[in-house]
Order: sequence, then C-alpha cells, then structure tokens
Amino acid sequence: IQEKIRRIQNLVFKEAYVSFNKILTDAKDKTEIIVTFLAVLELMKQREIIVRQDKIFEDIILERIENKF
Repeated sequence: IQEKIRRIQNLVFKEAYVSFNKILTDAKDKTEIIVTFLAVLELMKQREIIVRQDKIFEDIILERIENKF
C-alpha cells in the first residue's frame, strides 16, 4: 500500500489532479485494484487529496490539497 500511496502522491504532485481510471491502467489483477483503492482512502484520511465525481457514472478525480505538497 505504501508504494501505491507514493505513486499516487507523485502523480497528483505533477498534475494537480488525476483520474482514478488513469491510476488503474497498470493494475494487473483485482488485488492491485483493491490496494490502489485502499491507498486512495489512506490519502483521503491523511487529508492529502480530495476525491470528487461531478456526475453519477463520470470519472472519479483525485485532487491534491494545495497546502500539502
């Protein structure tokens, strides 16, 4: 999970926001998808990112919290 957290932090640091689907493009199996989801939850808990979805069934966006990076 720590490795996924660092990867997500790096992506969000570079781009300010990133799509959840983009993070999942490298997932090889269900376990990796679950680990990625847990990493996102941990980053939300630590208040490093916010997650939003503008409309139902639209892409989920992970966005950095400005004062964290």
